[in-house]
Amino acid sequence: MNKVTGFGMDALRPDLIERARNMTRIREKEHPWRSMSDEALLRSAGLILTDEHTQKEGVTIAAILLFGTDNTIMSVLPQHKTDAIFRIFNTDRYDDRDVVITNLIESYDRLMAFGRKHLNDTFHLDGIQSVSARDNILREIVSNLLAHRDFSNAYVAKLVIERNRIYTENANLSHGSRGIESCNI
Repeated sequence: MNKVTGFGMDALRPDLIERARNMTRIREKEHPWRSMSDEALLRSAGLILTDEHTQKEGVTIAAILLFGTDNTIMSVLPQHKTDAIFRIFNTDRYDDRDVVITNLIESYDRLMAFGRKHLNDTFHLDGIQSVSARDNILREIVSNLLAHRDFSNAYVAKLVIERNRIYTENANLSHGSRGIESCNI
């Protein structure tokens, strides 16, 4: 996803770049991104590069997937879509569905919200601290669904919640062979 596009900084959403900057502050108070401009931050992350063939500089597809506007994402990767499906009563189709066509940061938020909407959050303790097992499990499922994906493949990624299981499907490149990955929980 480090292919250089013809787009510049104006194709990216500054609010999402600021959100990424704030997320790094949570993990490391003195993170270098804290004092960098948006462009310097993107350069340090390898999201602005020079195309080796044309020698033109631009933001990468990865930058657009992370911080791009929905229109920019669709112009670069028109097949980019994640389907969230809740299937309990209408097992031939679905009871609820969310078609997520946006950047990866907001895709994560929408998929997490979809899971929270349809899954109970039972009581669990970690030592003496109450924790959300549902949110911890969803975080792993959703982040892996979005991260381990071949975005150039038109196969629609799916998060499916059924009565007795949660599973994901996505196109991926695992160890050099193209395939469809399915993970059951």
